[in-house]
Amino acid sequence: MNKRAWVYVLSVIVVGGALSLAASLQVEAAGAQNVLVAILLLALATVGQLGKVVYISRGTTTSATSWYTPLLAFMFAGVLVLPPYMLIALIAVPHLVEWAVERVRKTDFLKAWYIQPFNIATHIICALAAWEIYNITTPQICNMVGDGMCGRVFAAFLAASVYLVVNHYLVGQALVLACKITWMQSGVLNVRNTACDAAFLIGGLAISLLMQFSPLVIIPIILLMILAQRQMAVSLVKSPVTS
Repeated sequence: MNKRAWVYVLSVIVVGGALSLAASLQVEAAGAQNVLVAILLLALATVGQLGKVVYISRGTTTSATSWYTPLLAFMFAGVLVLPPYMLIALIAVPHLVEWAVERVRKTDFLKAWYIQPFNIATHIICALAAWEIYNITTPQICNMVGDGMCGRVFAAFLAASVYLVVNHYLVGQALVLACKITWMQSGVLNVRNTACDAAFLIGGLAISLLMQFSPLVIIPIILLMILAQRQMAVSLVKSPVTS
């Protein structure tokens, strides 16, 4: 990578680390329900990340890859139902487990040391930004529409939009600087990529709403995500970096 790319990537990692530290210092006593939800989301997120579908995201080069995984849905569900310090763990643990598995299996995926810390930092920045937007706007929107459920859903869509935009910007800027390509060439603005991420974010909203009734109710959504992920595995061109 060139100097500008290094500065950018390291800056994102530092900002993500600083936000994680700040969130960790605000630990409060968590109720049993929060702990149960956090454990369930963490387990599902880890399994989903290990079952990722990796494919080449632009042209014929292997230097830019993308992957489909339900992880984004579980992370966004965490944005809506968990406190920040639990949200940090929900993001970091699945990525660290994935990183460890790839290193034990000695694959080429995530081989460069900075890739996974950058991925973790990126999602932490996105998630905490979305968390702030959701918690700030929810009471205001609920008062405006006079309906608590509709207000929370509208605020969640707003938070999902923030997550999507920030995530695509941070990743796209890294590709533009590191690979010396245009935004269009990066694949970040690809309709398929954007639509898939948006669908997973909406899935995270559905999970968060259903979990208010019972954690078991999210099983049908999880099954649908698994089916969608398997369909992606069939329809997409696999990247050489997959193990």
